[in-house]
Amino acid sequence: MLLELHSLGQKASSARSPGATRFWNFKTACLWTGVALFGGLVFMWGRSWSLVGPLGAGLAVYALYAAVVSLRGVALDDRRLTLPRSVWPWPALVLGRREISVVGVGQVTALGKFMGAELVLLSTPDGEETALFSSRAQRLAFFEAVRRLNPAIEFYRAF
Repeated sequence: MLLELHSLGQKASSARSPGATRFWNFKTACLWTGVALFGGLVFMWGRSWSLVGPLGAGLAVYALYAAVVSLRGVALDDRRLTLPRSVWPWPALVLGRREISVVGVGQVTALGKFMGAELVLLSTPDGEETALFSSRAQRLAFFEAVRRLNPAIEFYRAF
């Protein structure tokens, strides 16, 4: 299982958390890259119009930001979990990143697929956060890694 965890979640290279396991999210990043290209095309096509051009540029800038935030995916080290802060009810819409204590996570619920990605709900005393994973195998590797760090976490499946 350790070999599987290492292949699905690669070691993070940041100095802030050198032992972290990172679960990259390529599917959501590709989605946002496509939206950025569309926004760029709208900007180029509609820049002579008063409102369409700036809206396309704004969409392209936000989509590039969301692609970078989403690509970094979920990082897990021995005491904290870092993930994109998503806007519910559309979990792919992100506004920065959030850190959660692994000890503070009470339950983890697999919610099924969302736009081709695996959707997971993390319940903490502060509220609920969603995380997206590129594949089922990546989600299961995340569950196993969290279970090793905090055996008291309850796991559920809602589909």
